[in-house]
Amino acid sequence: MRHIELNNLHLPNSWKKKASRVHTRRIRAKSSLQEIKEYIKSNGTSVWKPTKRYLMKFSHNKCWFTEANNAISSFHIEHFRPKKKVKKLKGTWKYNEQTRNWNVGYWWLTYNWRNYRLCCDILNSHKGNYFPLSIGSLVATNPTINHSTEDYVLLDPTVSNDVKLLGFDVATGEAIPKYDERNYPVEYSRARISIIVYHLNEDVLLLESRKQKLKELDKLKKRIVQNIFKFKQVDAQNLAAKKVISDILSDYFQDLVDLLNPKLLNSTYTAMVKVYLDELALTESWVGKYVFPRARKQNLI
Repeated sequence: MRHIELNNLHLPNSWKKKASRVHTRRIRAKSSLQEIKEYIKSNGTSVWKPTKRYLMKFSHNKCWFTEANNAISSFHIEHFRPKKKVKKLKGTWKYNEQTRNWNVGYWWLTYNWRNYRLCCDILNSHKGNYFPLSIGSLVATNPTINHSTEDYVLLDPTVSNDVKLLGFDVATGEAIPKYDERNYPVEYSRARISIIVYHLNEDVLLLESRKQKLKELDKLKKRIVQNIFKFKQVDAQNLAAKKVISDILSDYFQDLVDLLNPKLLNSTYTAMVKVYLDELALTESWVGKYVFPRARKQNLI
């Protein structure tokens, strides 16, 4: 999961005006919850579907939650706060849910583009209407209550601090909480619940795709280590040979930097790549000396 800065997303003014001045105004004028749900049913996907191509372009054709491209699955517009109803989590959780009227969703946000998230089919089908709030949280049940003050549980890719709570096991490619449960119970629980609700480790194609990315990283690491060894073996006076190897290494270093760049179509799972490089830097000094400086210069880390 990589941070998506919503303030930089630009949608056509014509769509935003119609969404706010027509649909939102009409839905707020309804006198009953049933009428509201009927309106959403009649004015649903066809209204927000046109925004999908803008959201795809904004994230360079990658799911906002998984960083998978559309080779894994098709994309959908996910209403982060469910529009019609909210579904209760099953099982017992350390981070319990606030009691609410489960039949009432965030209907007034149905046509609010800031509630839209681009997600792959895998996530869309499993996240569904889940939107747990922590015990004691304010519950926004109507548009007069500020929903932004809710203490929500699921990690939101549009919130920079949320994406920092998710880590990866670079041996398996599985998503894991970045912080331990004992010292950071809230952060751990939010990440753990998000991993389960979003099915970040359940889909075979998604997990296999992450594993392939790790294999790609391992191959690059091996080539770099081999060429560093060759460089050290070359006689100091053989400047031409050293130049050749140095250029090869420079290209490999840039290849790693490119894998951190979410703007490149094939650079999927950049958050996992960063975790991989962080761990590699503990044993390989060249990561901190040659890779990270380039990445910082390009504002990738």
